[in-house]
Amino acid sequence: MNLKRMDAQALEFEDESFDVIISRNLTWNLPHPEMAYKEWLRVLKKGGKLLNFDANWYGYLYDDKKREAYENDRKMWKKEAWMTIICAQILTEWRKLHCRFRCRRPSVRDGM
Repeated sequence: MNLKRMDAQALEFEDESFDVIISRNLTWNLPHPEMAYKEWLRVLKKGGKLLNFDANWYGYLYDDKKREAYENDRKMWKKEAWMTIICAQILTEWRKLHCRFRCRRPSVRDGM
């Protein structure tokens, strides 16, 4: 796996380069989130999956309704372990692709 740092609103990848794109807590920080979506769709292969987990995490600081929703979400998260559920959903989607494309991560046994 290669990690690259770049502007999500101006990606340096070729068109249709990825089977899956995962974004978490990014778009609400961007000055032009619509450009990021445009770029993600450009580099996503036909039939690929875009998994975006995002929110305006600071909205509760200045809006009473958002504050109430924030408090309810925190109670639900503690009660139902939402992060575990989200991680399980991501892994489920990843495993589907893993089997479908017969991808295999090199291991130490393979000399990696």
